Amino acid sequence: TSDVVPVLYGAYLMSKADVKIRVAEQAHVHQKILARIAGAQEYAVRIERSEVRASEPAERAPAPEPASGRSYLAARRTARDARETQVARSRLFLADTATALANCARETAIGSPGQDRLLDLNLLIDRDRIRPFLECAAAVHAEAARQGMTLTVTGPWPAYAFSTPPSEDTA
Repeated sequence: TSDVVPVLYGAYLMSKADVKIRVAEQAHVHQKILARIAGAQEYAVRIERSEVRASEPAERAPAPEPASGRSYLAARRTARDARETQVARSRLFLADTATALANCARETAIGSPGQDRLLDLNLLIDRDRIRPFLECAAAVHAEAARQGMTLTVTGPWPAYAFSTPPSEDTA
């Protein structure tokens, strides 16, 4: 398997001659990128909220009528505390998962989570570390489901997230 630097020259250069000139002009940059990605492949990990939380019943029984204003407020406080506890558990799980997966990678690039996307990672994985990485991802998959999340691993991809030369402070 050979290493490939993903480039988008075809999007703005009009001829093969223009591409050859641009590649020659940028040869030093491409060499740095090739050194950065040599022997590795990019994988993406996304964790999103599930449609239905695995730990919740499909239908909730209606809450009983509170006996007093005090019991109503106590029930509301208990529900709020349970939600806050679940949010804290989810954040801890996401941080632990990101750390565990990053420990399998040479480099990571963090994407932008959205409303339902809770974790968006691109990982540059050395070819000889792919199996341990996939085993790690499989190990956290079941816990993600218990937390009401879906973990998806895709790849290998061309190393788009790592197709810039390394900065001087990481080289």
